[in-house]
Amino acid sequence: MSHTTLTFAILAVADDCRCCCTDHRSSSLFYPNRLLRALIADDRRCSDHRCCCATVTIVISVLLIIVFSVLTSLNIYHPIPIVFSQAKGATVWDPEGNKYLFFLSAYSAVNQGHCHPKILKALTEQAEKLTLSSRAFYNDRFPPFAEHLTSMLGYDMVLPMNTGAEGAIIVSCCGCFHGRTLAVIFISCDNKATQGFGPLLPGHLKVDFGDAEVLERIFKEKGEHIAGFLLELIQGEAGVIIPPDGYLKAVRDLCTRYNVLMIADKIQTGLVRTGKMLACDWEEVRPDIVILGKALGGGVFSVSAVLADKDVMLFAFDEDFEAQLADNDDARLDVSLLARSPDQELLKLVTQ
Repeated sequence: MSHTTLTFAILAVADDCRCCCTDHRSSSLFYPNRLLRALIADDRRCSDHRCCCATVTIVISVLLIIVFSVLTSLNIYHPIPIVFSQAKGATVWDPEGNKYLFFLSAYSAVNQGHCHPKILKALTEQAEKLTLSSRAFYNDRFPPFAEHLTSMLGYDMVLPMNTGAEGAIIVSCCGCFHGRTLAVIFISCDNKATQGFGPLLPGHLKVDFGDAEVLERIFKEKGEHIAGFLLELIQGEAGVIIPPDGYLKAVRDLCTRYNVLMIADKIQTGLVRTGKMLACDWEEVRPDIVILGKALGGGVFSVSAVLADKDVMLFAFDEDFEAQLADNDDARLDVSLLARSPDQELLKLVTQ
């Protein structure tokens, strides 16, 4: 929607209310606070039109939020024209009081629901104790975080990071999305994201998602030079593409046979988003490397994690890598630790 279209939409809504202060509405159009005060004043004076004025006030305020978001920020996204003002659990309300069931879950960042009491409690309590220790020192929150996450998911070691894109490390699938950082965006098939950038990083091979036969052909031809196969277990940006039955097991078998690491990007499909703790649990598959994010921070912090066994972790990530990327503050770790409890409660609920 263009700026002009939005402006005329606001004028049209304002003109719909035939009350006594229509005169100063148009002059207040580009001063939202003045406009809203005028409408509220109308509401008090015009008893016959209170409901109308109140509705117009809310509608115009919503339109103004959208207008000024477009005018004052870089428009790299194209949101649905709905304004969120309050949420609890899976329910979201807009300023008009309309209620929505939030299936998107903020791209899986709030799998546990909005404003989960355990997550908010962990956030506020730890934030008041210690802001940041850095990895130059030990802190009392990191050991329970690492122990809890590795034992829950069955891996030897975890490397915490800040965003999901840092976790993604190369054969990948057409239509994949693993983030917006330099290396992983070159894996993408999104021409808009790579146009004007280059030269692209070498060494990436593509395969159709769900096609195990082509994957095996690539492994046969170049297997000894391939470090890993990176895939989303359900493709998100490509349009929520679910792989055919048996595909994940076939991938696991091929990776084992050709000594290629199976790297599962579970940033969106992990932590009960699909009804299992991890999406690969549906086929009882254990990847060599698991990448988590989104719901790991309960929606209140950007936290990601890479999990693997020692033989993989100690070979793939040296101390310099960890020192550069694994500097999370203690509140994040505490939130991530306690965010696991709602995940386990949610898992019990969806399996009943």
